[in-house]
Amino acid sequence: IIVYQEQVMRIASDLGGFTLAEADLMRRAMGKKKKEVMAEQKKKFVDGCTKKGIDKKVAQQVADLIEKFASYGFNKSHSAAYAIIAYQTAYLKAHYPAEFMSANLTTEMHNGDRVMVLMDECKKIGLKVKPPDVNYSVAEFEPVSADEIAFGMEAIKNVGRNAINSIVQAREEFGPAKTIFDLLKNVDLRLVNKKVMESLIQAGALDSLEGTRAQLFHSIESATAFAQSIQGEKNKNRNQRSLFDLGGSDGQADQLVSVPELPDVPEWNVTDKLKKEKELLGFYISGHPLERYRPVIRLFSTPIDDYLSEEGQEPNTKQPPQTLQVSGQIIELRTILDKKNQKMAFVKIEDFRHTYEVVVFGSVYPSFQPFLQQDQMVMIFGKLSSGSNFDDSVIKMIGDRILPLEKVPEELTESIHFRIQKDHFPEETIHRLKAVLRSSPGASRVFFEISLNGSGSFRLISNAVRIRLTFNTLTELDKLFGEKGFKVKVRER
Repeated sequence: IIVYQEQVMRIASDLGGFTLAEADLMRRAMGKKKKEVMAEQKKKFVDGCTKKGIDKKVAQQVADLIEKFASYGFNKSHSAAYAIIAYQTAYLKAHYPAEFMSANLTTEMHNGDRVMVLMDECKKIGLKVKPPDVNYSVAEFEPVSADEIAFGMEAIKNVGRNAINSIVQAREEFGPAKTIFDLLKNVDLRLVNKKVMESLIQAGALDSLEGTRAQLFHSIESATAFAQSIQGEKNKNRNQRSLFDLGGSDGQADQLVSVPELPDVPEWNVTDKLKKEKELLGFYISGHPLERYRPVIRLFSTPIDDYLSEEGQEPNTKQPPQTLQVSGQIIELRTILDKKNQKMAFVKIEDFRHTYEVVVFGSVYPSFQPFLQQDQMVMIFGKLSSGSNFDDSVIKMIGDRILPLEKVPEELTESIHFRIQKDHFPEETIHRLKAVLRSSPGASRVFFEISLNGSGSFRLISNAVRIRLTFNTLTELDKLFGEKGFKVKVRER
């Protein structure tokens, strides 16, 4: 295993017969990632090895190792520094995961994409990131227990550190707030202004207070006026105390000003709530618009992650399929006229982790048009654009067919295959499965693979039942079986 560039110089000198000056030339070519120079040096190295009596195949293998190292290698001093930091950070992650991930999240708190990656990592290692909340969050991400992290409020757009410090100071002095009126009467209203409150509410940071987000949003002005009155009374009483006052009157200020009621307004729908979260945080935190479609995406979409290269790992050489099926929410949509005066579209969609830009040419645009609407949940069929690949931050495609996600199971299912382990499948569940299958008759075949408590397994095909896999039926089956209990065979296009 080659660890640093000076070792390559030694290999080039001892095996390939390079002078130290020639070996240093190879090292510099590696450092600057000069492919043409490296290819030339590789040939020279193999020739030098064979002159020294080393088998050409072995020489080629060593040359390949050098080439592989060249894509990421450093000199000795740089490698040593990296090794020390790698050891220190690995130690911290292993022994202090909540503190370590909190620090990483704080460092990246203004980069939504990186925060999402780090929050996924938290989930993998068993850490829960609690959403932002005025009753426990501070400016930065911070551990609240060994396996929980409080979201940092400074990651919310329009909410500055001074405003957060005022909220935290009030919380420490007066305790957690129960209502928006409790919160505002104890903070500096010059810092915690209307814009700050709007952003906190829309990001979900006041969800622990009484009322819905819509009620809280529409009560900002009345709550601020109430808080100003309370603070005004306190200041007035403080200034008017005399020699004969028997005690403080600050506590009476609340009784002199009546607390307003929350307005009677309808709550925002889930889509609107999540959309506002995304605007203010750069990602969704209390849910995801695609969440209810997760089984559809899992069973019918191309598994993009199977073809990606993991950071710090070997490049993924698995070839992606010729045709792709990607699912997501339409987040941007632009139409123009092509050279033939036909409408064409540029569509951007997002799934849980990836973004896709899809070109829809005029020849297929009419079939796309009914489903091309902002925030629509769709599956798009197509192929990778020339020059694009799965490791790009935005995957570019050419689209040739589109379906709303709710229609996908019904349109694409040829057959459905259940895996049943008898000891994990009580009789009550069998009755529920039977009811679900019979509630949606159709043309798709149903197969079973049944394991009998370690006594082997056997496969069955149902002659009595065929199914129409609607979205609702799929949702019910997913509740019964979970992710690994069944799969579908997709109909050929």
